[in-house]
Amino acid sequence: MDQTVNIRKALRVFHSILDKGERHGNEYHLNGLRAESDFDGYTASLRNDYVSLDIFFHNKFAFHYSNSKEKDRFLEKIDAMDKT
Repeated sequence: MDQTVNIRKALRVFHSILDKGERHGNEYHLNGLRAESDFDGYTASLRNDYVSLDIFFHNKFAFHYSNSKEKDRFLEKIDAMDKT
């Protein structure tokens, strides 16, 4: 498990995307990120074309990426969106 993810920050960005983003099917899109939740709302997903972050009940998470540069860019994007 990757300990570099600030789950509270990621959830704030997730809700910001839901509030301000454009809906495309089951996903909301904003500033290059996509947000989606499962049918019961217990799993929230943030992703772009290279990285995905799935947040589960009790703040457990799964972080998927092919290389660390893409992961770092994804986390920088979350940081930037959280500051606005």
